[in-house]
Amino acid sequence: MHQYIHPNPMILPPLSDTAMSPCLNPEKLPQEYNCPLYTSGFLRTQLGKKVCVELLVGDTLELRTGYLLSVGASFILLGATDGSHTTMCDIAAIKVVNIVSEHIDAVPLID
Repeated sequence: MHQYIHPNPMILPPLSDTAMSPCLNPEKLPQEYNCPLYTSGFLRTQLGKKVCVELLVGDTLELRTGYLLSVGASFILLGATDGSHTTMCDIAAIKVVNIVSEHIDAVPLID
Protein backbone atom coordinates (compact mmCIF):
# COMPACT_ATOMS: atom_id res chain seq x y z
CA MET A 1 0.00 0.00 0.00
CA HIS A 2 1.24 3.49 -0.84
CA GLN A 3 1.06 6.44 1.50
CA TYR A 4 0.22 9.88 0.18
CA ILE A 5 3.01 12.42 0.68
CA HIS A 6 1.64 15.98 0.72
CA PRO A 7 3.73 19.18 0.92
CA ASN A 8 2.15 19.66 4.37
CA PRO A 9 2.37 16.25 6.09
CA MET A 10 -0.38 17.23 8.54
CA ILE A 11 -3.02 16.85 5.79
CA LEU A 12 -3.54 13.10 6.02
CA PRO A 13 -2.44 10.91 8.90
CA PRO A 14 -0.99 7.54 7.89
CA LEU A 15 -3.61 4.85 7.50
CA SER A 16 -2.91 1.39 8.83
CA ASP A 17 -3.22 -1.67 6.61
CA THR A 18 -5.76 -3.05 9.09
CA ALA A 19 -8.06 -0.04 8.69
CA MET A 20 -8.00 -0.22 4.88
CA SER A 21 -7.81 -3.94 4.08
CA PRO A 22 -11.48 -5.01 4.50
CA CYS A 23 -12.60 -2.52 1.82
CA LEU A 24 -9.71 -2.84 -0.58
CA ASN A 25 -9.50 -6.51 -1.40
CA PRO A 26 -8.82 -6.18 -5.18
CA GLU A 27 -10.80 -9.36 -5.88
CA LYS A 28 -13.95 -7.88 -4.31
CA LEU A 29 -13.85 -4.39 -5.87
CA PRO A 30 -16.53 -3.57 -8.46
CA GLN A 31 -15.32 -3.22 -12.06
CA GLU A 32 -15.99 0.54 -12.14
CA TYR A 33 -13.63 1.13 -9.19
CA ASN A 34 -10.54 1.24 -11.43
CA CYS A 35 -12.04 1.36 -14.93
CA PRO A 36 -11.37 4.80 -16.52
CA LEU A 37 -14.75 4.61 -18.27
CA TYR A 38 -16.37 5.39 -14.90
CA THR A 39 -16.00 8.60 -12.87
CA SER A 40 -14.07 7.08 -9.97
CA GLY A 41 -11.75 5.14 -12.28
CA PHE A 42 -10.97 8.20 -14.40
CA LEU A 43 -10.43 10.44 -11.38
CA ARG A 44 -7.95 7.90 -10.03
CA THR A 45 -5.79 8.65 -13.09
CA GLN A 46 -5.67 12.32 -11.99
CA LEU A 47 -4.45 11.80 -8.40
CA GLY A 48 -2.15 14.54 -7.17
CA LYS A 49 -3.35 17.13 -9.67
CA LYS A 50 -4.97 20.43 -8.76
CA VAL A 51 -8.67 20.31 -9.63
CA CYS A 52 -11.75 22.53 -9.48
CA VAL A 53 -14.85 20.48 -8.72
CA GLU A 54 -18.42 21.72 -9.19
CA LEU A 55 -20.82 20.00 -6.77
CA LEU A 56 -24.61 20.16 -6.88
CA VAL A 57 -25.77 20.81 -3.30
CA GLY A 58 -29.54 21.16 -3.23
CA ASP A 59 -30.22 23.45 -6.19
CA THR A 60 -26.88 25.29 -5.95
CA LEU A 61 -23.58 24.58 -7.69
CA GLU A 62 -20.66 24.92 -5.28
CA LEU A 63 -17.03 25.14 -6.37
CA ARG A 64 -14.26 23.32 -4.50
CA THR A 65 -10.60 23.65 -5.47
CA GLY A 66 -7.71 21.57 -4.19
CA TYR A 67 -5.35 18.70 -4.87
CA LEU A 68 -7.01 15.38 -5.63
CA LEU A 69 -5.66 13.23 -2.81
CA SER A 70 -7.72 10.07 -3.05
CA VAL A 71 -10.75 8.53 -4.75
CA GLY A 72 -13.01 6.10 -2.93
CA ALA A 73 -15.98 4.15 -4.19
CA SER A 74 -18.37 7.06 -3.55
CA PHE A 75 -16.20 10.03 -2.59
CA ILE A 76 -13.10 12.04 -3.41
CA LEU A 77 -10.68 13.77 -1.02
CA LEU A 78 -9.44 17.24 -1.89
CA GLY A 79 -6.46 18.73 -0.06
CA ALA A 80 -6.57 22.49 0.38
CA THR A 81 -4.00 24.32 -1.72
CA ASP A 82 -2.60 25.93 1.44
CA GLY A 83 -2.43 22.57 3.25
CA SER A 84 -4.84 23.66 5.98
CA HIS A 85 -7.56 21.00 5.56
CA THR A 86 -8.95 18.07 3.59
CA THR A 87 -12.47 18.03 2.12
CA MET A 88 -14.46 14.90 1.30
CA CYS A 89 -16.89 15.28 -1.64
CA ASP A 90 -19.67 12.88 -2.67
CA ILE A 91 -19.02 11.56 -6.19
CA ALA A 92 -22.77 11.57 -6.91
CA ALA A 93 -22.86 15.36 -6.35
CA ILE A 94 -20.01 16.06 -8.78
CA LYS A 95 -21.15 17.68 -12.02
CA VAL A 96 -17.88 19.02 -13.49
CA VAL A 97 -14.20 18.45 -12.73
CA ASN A 98 -11.67 20.83 -14.22
CA ILE A 99 -8.08 19.59 -14.10
CA VAL A 100 -6.17 22.81 -13.44
CA SER A 101 -2.51 21.87 -13.23
CA GLU A 102 0.02 19.14 -13.57
CA HIS A 103 0.80 16.52 -10.98
CA ILE A 104 2.30 17.47 -7.60
CA ASP A 105 4.87 15.19 -6.00
CA ALA A 106 2.51 12.62 -4.53
CA VAL A 107 1.85 8.94 -4.34
CA PRO A 108 -1.84 7.90 -4.09
CA LEU A 109 -3.28 6.41 -0.92
CA ILE A 110 -5.10 3.77 -2.96
CA ASP A 111 -3.85 1.95 -6.05
